[in-house]
Amino acid sequence: MDYDTHPSAEVPSLPTAPVFNEADEALAEGTRWAEANRVDSHETCRTALGPGLRALGCHRYVTAQKHIPPLANWRTHPTTRNCVAGVHAHYDPLFQDMIEQGDHHAVAVWQRKRMDPDLRECNNIDNVRIIEAVHEPLARIEAMLAHLRAAQALSEDELAQLRHDLPIVEGFREHDLRSRYLALADELLALAGGRERVFPLARPGNARDDQCAALAQQVYDHKSAFHEVVAELKQARGHTDSAQQQAALIARQDELLALWVQAADDRLKVGCPPLR
Repeated sequence: MDYDTHPSAEVPSLPTAPVFNEADEALAEGTRWAEANRVDSHETCRTALGPGLRALGCHRYVTAQKHIPPLANWRTHPTTRNCVAGVHAHYDPLFQDMIEQGDHHAVAVWQRKRMDPDLRECNNIDNVRIIEAVHEPLARIEAMLAHLRAAQALSEDELAQLRHDLPIVEGFREHDLRSRYLALADELLALAGGRERVFPLARPGNARDDQCAALAQQVYDHKSAFHEVVAELKQARGHTDSAQQQAALIARQDELLALWVQAADDRLKVGCPPLR
């Protein structure tokens, strides 16, 4: 029966003792046993506790000890590929945990009803950004190719634009327009003297990825240091007797800005994907 919140003549008060729930107690007992024995596998839960609610409490404990990244909203990702990677980062370890529990049916259901819709939502990102990320670079590379076919060398501005565009299009998901751009890029690179002319600092293979990671860290470090000096300079300008300090900070600010710009330019010459 339902009890009133406030005592009345008919019902003086709420029950003074909680009703014992055998199911909840069995789950809690299984969790306590797993924690006490430092259980780290579902196989141990099955072997030691068999079927039932105590085993389920043990299984829940094992799952809770695993690192399963949360599922981020698709709108928080910069590209469809990032979003797809984020979806798999969440579901892959979750499904592996289900498989270890022997629940293959749940994996199939979750994949159909949850993971697949989340992956389809990821396409919305590139559907929105395709104009800037593919259509506009495609128009630019067609114009560059027209120059080369007319025996006109690419200008430094065109090379800089190509260094900016190509990694962005390469990072776009599979699409007919992306494929067309990459085919034109192969032709352009051949006519322009090879990929090494456009990306002169790039190293081969996996070394390029390491190079991009190191340059990205440099960009972040120089950017952070630059803004710290800007804040310090702003504070120093409030004091009339700090001309020498201000001059030193301005010099440091200019130095950090040059380093920041150089690191960003080096990333373009390596062909690294754009920073978030």
